[in-house]
Amino acid sequence: MKLNEAAKKVLITEAEKSLDQLSSEYNKKHNQMKSGEISEQEWYDYCASLLGDILDDNKDVMVRLKNR
Repeated sequence: MKLNEAAKKVLITEAEKSLDQLSSEYNKKHNQMKSGEISEQEWYDYCASLLGDILDDNKDVMVRLKNR
């Protein structure tokens, strides 16, 4: 199935928004850790959770790369 140009732009825009939100949340948590608002353990737990989510979201890509 091929996407038309308008659909591609919508997908790219949504991905950019998601990345902006993720980046903003990450920076907020990092600043909270640096200022002592949250502990290093809370920061570690947040990063581990975020990494898990990213890996889950991209699992199909990793499987395809493995099977090349």
